[in-house]
Amino acid sequence: LKYASNICEEFPEYKIGIVLRDISDSKSIIDILKVNIKDIGIKIIINKYNSRIEFSNGSSIKFIFASDNLKGFALNLLIVEYGIDREIIDCVLRPCERIDYYKIHNINVKLNKKDNVNEM
Repeated sequence: LKYASNICEEFPEYKIGIVLRDISDSKSIIDILKVNIKDIGIKIIINKYNSRIEFSNGSSIKFIFASDNLKGFALNLLIVEYGIDREIIDCVLRPCERIDYYKIHNINVKLNKKDNVNEM
């Protein structure tokens, strides 16, 4: 979760989906995420069906119920709660995680073979 908040602050327009078995768990996860967020311009929207965190740079973290219809969702990163059926992950959720963020935003990532560290 810390990675999710950090990457949303670092990269503009980065889209993350967190898939939960029970959407009411989103409130407790938002409380955990708030501890790691340094962006003072965030908007936190909590409601019964569509909770999300919107960052000032256009990035967002959306909370998704595992049985939601996800057509039209395009995410850079998908985080799935343990215990969600594998068929739902492969057939419904994984097709949403299809955007190559670095290619779309023209960010070159080089692998430093000596240290195995990504440089941007």
